[in-house]
Amino acid sequence: SSKELLRTDNQKSSAFGSRRAHATTLGALLLS
Repeated sequence: SSKELLRTDNQKSSAFGSRRAHATTLGALLLS
């Protein structure tokens, strides 16, 4: 079950990473 926990944690961090990248892209578009 620790594998299960690790998998959901990876999904959370990857979702967070893509959200942050999206926000960064939007910010760059607004600043340019």
